[in-house]
Amino acid sequence: MLRFLFFLLPHAGLPVSACGIMFTPPKVVVRYGDPVDANCISLSCHNVAGMGWESPYGAVRLTKNVSSLPYKIDKVKDWEITSHCYISFSDNQPQRLETLPITVYKMPANVSVTNPPEHLLEGVTYSLKCDVRDVAPAQNLSVFWLGKKGELKKETFSEDSFTPLDVASSLDLTPRRDDHGSEIRCEARLDVFPDGRAPLTMQSQPLVLNVLYPPNFLRPENETLERSHSSMTFDCTAAGNPKPVYNWSFASSTHPKEQINNMNKAALTPELVLSGTYSCTASNTLGSKTKYFIITEAEGNRTVFVAILAGFIILGAVLFLAGLHFVTPDGKFSCRRRSEPI
Repeated sequence: MLRFLFFLLPHAGLPVSACGIMFTPPKVVVRYGDPVDANCISLSCHNVAGMGWESPYGAVRLTKNVSSLPYKIDKVKDWEITSHCYISFSDNQPQRLETLPITVYKMPANVSVTNPPEHLLEGVTYSLKCDVRDVAPAQNLSVFWLGKKGELKKETFSEDSFTPLDVASSLDLTPRRDDHGSEIRCEARLDVFPDGRAPLTMQSQPLVLNVLYPPNFLRPENETLERSHSSMTFDCTAAGNPKPVYNWSFASSTHPKEQINNMNKAALTPELVLSGTYSCTASNTLGSKTKYFIITEAEGNRTVFVAILAGFIILGAVLFLAGLHFVTPDGKFSCRRRSEPI
């Protein structure tokens, strides 16, 4: 009795080999109109009578005495293909059947940003639209909006359809002045490969942003400068779109404000710089800004002026006193004093 148990126990736990079906490749990804090639392989199967493929496209009848069976479609003409590999047995085992995963895809016919505005106002929000036409399968599609700093938005789609669809994505954009001249694209990415390969991509033509904004000075808005005998230049350069136009004027305590003619320039270099205030107005269709250049006399110039003025005052006082002593009551000049008798 003990010997009998000792004989049975080692065999009681032995696994029974499992029969299975393997595909190469495990999943098929095929572009619409291209061929399909796959293989069905039996794994650890005994008493196999034969193998076959059931499919509306490329069906293969039961083939005897094989452990693998190829499957082929010359040209895919449908969007949903169901293909089964089966194994039949000679010992009345139930037939084994597995479905080959097949994904049929089609790249978009076109990707475009539709009806983009010709001009964008700074600070105004616009809704941009990207149209992706005739793509399949839509549930594998992602649309990316790309700008100068990378990804702006990603949108996926849940349409459960094998046939091609038209889909659209939108982007709300509020442009700033530093966005002027930059590009925005939308990109369709079809992620159909199961083995980690990069998705298939198609981009729209770039949308170049033309952002309109009022002028803004590149340097400090107002400047106070000492008058110099050498050449002086006043820089009024402003950034704006449309390009700003410039108007210059001058005013001082002794000089009324007047326009400086023919000076639609960002920089002014007067032939003679006077003390006072030069003003520059930069303007376009969206607004205007004014910058002031306040010109003062240098310290040395004031000292010389005071000295000259004092000299004239002293000279005037001397002449006045001399007049008192040397001018007669009848207005004639005499070297004698008024008190001396004639």
